[in-house]
Amino acid sequence: MSQHAPEGVDALPAHIRFLMAPAAAAPSADNTQPWRLHGQAGRFAADYDASEAAARVFASDRHAERLTMGALIENVLQAAEAASLDADWTIDAAGPTYLDGRVRDSQLRDEADKHPLFRRHTNRLRYRNTGLPKPLVETLQDLQQEHCRLLIIDTPDAMGQVRALVELASRLRFRTREIHEWFAAVLRFRPEEVATGTGLDVATIDLPPGGRLLLRVIRDWERLSRLNRLGMYKLLAAIEAKKIQNAGLIIAVVGPSDAESDLAAGRLMERAWLTLTEQDIAVQPFYVVTDLVRRYDAGRLAAPLQEDARNLAQGVARMLPDGDSLHMLLRAGVPAVTPVRARRLPLSQLYRRD
Repeated sequence: MSQHAPEGVDALPAHIRFLMAPAAAAPSADNTQPWRLHGQAGRFAADYDASEAAARVFASDRHAERLTMGALIENVLQAAEAASLDADWTIDAAGPTYLDGRVRDSQLRDEADKHPLFRRHTNRLRYRNTGLPKPLVETLQDLQQEHCRLLIIDTPDAMGQVRALVELASRLRFRTREIHEWFAAVLRFRPEEVATGTGLDVATIDLPPGGRLLLRVIRDWERLSRLNRLGMYKLLAAIEAKKIQNAGLIIAVVGPSDAESDLAAGRLMERAWLTLTEQDIAVQPFYVVTDLVRRYDAGRLAAPLQEDARNLAQGVARMLPDGDSLHMLLRAGVPAVTPVRARRLPLSQLYRRD
């Protein structure tokens, strides 16, 4: 893989350059954007870049990697279809090159850049406490990708169960050093940090009064460990779980869990997200439940956390059809306020010349 050349993107053919933007617009863990894009006349490809920060926390579990790359693939394929590009695609669930396409030179269809994928974003702020239109819910229920599908959770009792699971998973999260140090590393407070185009801008988080100061205080793991003895992790988890309360509905992306299914789940997640975006419905992904269950199954949690983790895994199993795994939870609803959009890395930093 050659070194980045800043002028490289501008030198690409228009139809290859067009595909860079939807790839770069895909969601990733806390906006880490762990991919590298390749292009030349007649070819477009996307790799997962294991040297990125995301690899440090997900190195022993490639599930999150495949979800992210599945979403990227869905974006690129939808954009190519919207632009009427003539392409042959190869998808490899083993990675690290997940998508490789031979794209023939052709005239881009007008308005292709108006696709909802260019408006898709994470909204962590408040939603209105209203349901979603029935036709939209029915459309979501019909979506599937291979053996993965969507569970629509919209009754008060079922949403209460999801809130309890999110709160329990978050209690585990704030007592797990690896996860917390990852979270602390991706937080962006100062304008110059936000301007880098990567990481989690705290302005995108729905914080209570004094929340920004609290985040600064607990960034240090040793300090948080001491505060946890006083129950800080319970307070933080309650703040996180409260977001479930005012959602229009919760969407669970479920199905088998193997390399192909993980990638399919990422594609399905993005398809649901784009469907909601087209109707101006806000979306926030919650990976914390999936993450903690997978850590428990892999024996990657400290002994004092085992009982809570077992209860979490059992609670998730009761929620799902037999044999299914939980890939992702999506909180969806009508936005109550206009969110701050996260900055993104420029294409010149994501592009690698073959």
